[in-house]
Amino acid sequence: EAPFDLVVHTGDVTDSGLREAYEHAASVIKTIRKPLVILPGNHDCRNVGYELFEDYFGDLNGVRQGEDYVLIYVDSSIPDQNEGRVGSSKFTWLKNRLIEYSSKKYKIVAVHHHLIPVPKAGTERNVLFNAGDLMDLLQKYDVDLVLSGHRHYPNVINTNGMVISNA
Repeated sequence: EAPFDLVVHTGDVTDSGLREAYEHAASVIKTIRKPLVILPGNHDCRNVGYELFEDYFGDLNGVRQGEDYVLIYVDSSIPDQNEGRVGSSKFTWLKNRLIEYSSKKYKIVAVHHHLIPVPKAGTERNVLFNAGDLMDLLQKYDVDLVLSGHRHYPNVINTNGMVISNA
């Protein structure tokens, strides 16, 4: 038995967003025998992928809670774009979830696009459009851990007690 409770995939389960890619990804992912949360990445939202994501993997945004933690996940992808954004309606939704679950000991937020530049990952141009506002929100509501992907290069940084981990 693996020593963890939950698997979080921060996006790019496909390269093309095409149905065949989703079918292959689903066949691989179904072998994971733990509760699973998957966020769409920019590659998943290419072509018709934005619509297919929900068919194969479920909600684009959501909440998963454990006894002492809450994981709030937010779709930051923009169809057929590499850049990301947590737009005003999703930003408000996230803020309301952070308020709703403020009593949880550990607050975790997952988003595909990274909030801060990732060292050694090449030219930096795909941080979230509104990363500063999101950082401010997450720090204001005492988020402990932020999970992201996008750059395909690992990095962990602690900023004012909030750990930001890029897969």
